[in-house]
Amino acid sequence: MDDTNPYLREPAAPRYNRRAHPHDYTRPARYMITLKVAPHIPALSVVTGNPAEAEGNDAPRAVRSVAGEVFEKIFARAVAGQS
Repeated sequence: MDDTNPYLREPAAPRYNRRAHPHDYTRPARYMITLKVAPHIPALSVVTGNPAEAEGNDAPRAVRSVAGEVFEKIFARAVAGQS
């Protein structure tokens, strides 16, 4: 944890209150997961589009980088081998 930032601190006890209480997490939905990696590791994708658009050509979407395309092919091959 960053001790220099007074707004970032660990909770005294885990309360699991970082969820939206009215949201039903058991039903299917789309979630964005952000992973932070070391600076020397290339990004697998970039999020682009207009966040205000829910559908259409300018809706938010992930665009794979070259490294992401390679990862996708390897992952698809691995998943196909398990079938």
